[in-house]
Amino acid sequence: MGGCPCPRCLIPKHSTHLVGTKWDKDARETLARVDSLSRRGKVDSARQLIYEQNWAVDSKPVQRLLQPESLVPTQVSHALCYAHLACG
Repeated sequence: MGGCPCPRCLIPKHSTHLVGTKWDKDARETLARVDSLSRRGKVDSARQLIYEQNWAVDSKPVQRLLQPESLVPTQVSHALCYAHLACG
């Protein structure tokens, strides 16, 4: 399991005991996951390690990039993202 178990926010695992509190409500808003250049860079770097340097997904170099934010090395086509925005 990664460091942030919630798929919608970046609340760390060690703070899960605060679920349902005022802090939790505020943290879910301020720590919401966003599709940022930083996140994309980490995913791209992990994908390079996996597909170009043949590291396993559960290897230490890959996990060092992905685990703190519980990221996965999945890339969504930018063409699909832009098409969705145009249609939405």
